[in-house]
Amino acid sequence: MIRALMVLLLSMSALVQAAKQPSLNAAEYKQLTAVQTLIGEEKWKAARTALYKQQETMTRPYANALRLQTLGQVELQLDRYPQALKAFRTAYQLAVLDEAQQLQLLHLRGQLQLSQEHWKAGAALLEQWLVEVARSEKSGALAQTKSAAGQPLASRIKADDYLWLAQAYSQQEHWRKTIDRIRVALKMRRNAPENWHQLELAGHLNRKSWKSALTVLRRLVQMNPKESYWSQIASLQLQLKRNRQALATLRVAYELGYLKKGSNQKLLAQLMLQQGMPYQAATLMETAMAAKNAKRSDSNLRLVASAWSQAREQDAALESLLALAKRKPSASLLGRIARLQVHQQQWAAAEKTLQQALRLKAKNPERLLLLQGIARVRMERLDDARRSFTQAQQYADARGVAESWLQYLSQIEQSS
Repeated sequence: MIRALMVLLLSMSALVQAAKQPSLNAAEYKQLTAVQTLIGEEKWKAARTALYKQQETMTRPYANALRLQTLGQVELQLDRYPQALKAFRTAYQLAVLDEAQQLQLLHLRGQLQLSQEHWKAGAALLEQWLVEVARSEKSGALAQTKSAAGQPLASRIKADDYLWLAQAYSQQEHWRKTIDRIRVALKMRRNAPENWHQLELAGHLNRKSWKSALTVLRRLVQMNPKESYWSQIASLQLQLKRNRQALATLRVAYELGYLKKGSNQKLLAQLMLQQGMPYQAATLMETAMAAKNAKRSDSNLRLVASAWSQAREQDAALESLLALAKRKPSASLLGRIARLQVHQQQWAAAEKTLQQALRLKAKNPERLLLLQGIARVRMERLDDARRSFTQAQQYADARGVAESWLQYLSQIEQSS
């Protein structure tokens, strides 16, 4: 009903102006008025049939233009967009309607083209419309002209017009034009919806204008402080090599409760570790895994172990490494665990770990053999220690150290 009323108002407005034109005779006016009656009763098919029949009698340009203008509106109601476009285009090309009506036709054609996803054609028509309106405003031709709703036509350029253009250019990946048009729209609409700002952001991101994108993202995060905006800000700051700023951004988001995804929390932990905050990094990741925001994956466990180690929390680091070894043991990982166990004087545990590492054929077995020998000495298993050092002696890199330990064992035996 609202659409029908709009069509009726627009068409009646045309007739009121047409009645003042000497080129529209009484018979033509009567025929068009009869169509308005059908439109008022929402008899769209009957109105369309009548308008097509009038093609035979309304041959004069002005009357035909009014008929086509009305026909286009009726075709719109029947969702026959190509036919509506054709009617509006033909009416416009006749160039006999007054300036306000010509502009209205041009605007409708642009909107219809865009609604049919004809982005290039629609954008061209709307750009032409903007130019024509600006020219008319400059000349003052539209100052006294009223629309069907009584609105001065000179003030009919809306923020939505620039939004449509921005959307059309984004579909064509003309990002500079997208940005230019959406910025005009944003200036015209003070409290523009979030997706308008997102369109500007898309333009900057596609142009790799990181600083401009950051400006838009800061605006967006104030409107809606959701996690994706915080993480995008941090990502762009990293892109600009502003690592400390990225850390600050994610810490604020985390403290405010907006950082929920494990991937974002992991990034925060990595930045903390990078900036000399290992204890905070380890604690954050432990909390994330306990809350199941982050998985207890191999990479996450390695990150935690590294953080605890840098924080000199050896017990916590060892616990993380042991958990990782249960999932996916390797000679290098077991060697790292063994070194921590030796450092903490866990001799029996270290020997067991080293035996497992040696079975996995480590790249540098001589280092593991030396550690194994030391652990066995501390456990007073001297014969086993001698075997470890003797095997290590076969490797050039470990020969000197192994011989020193073998001499030490000989001295102990001689003194006992």
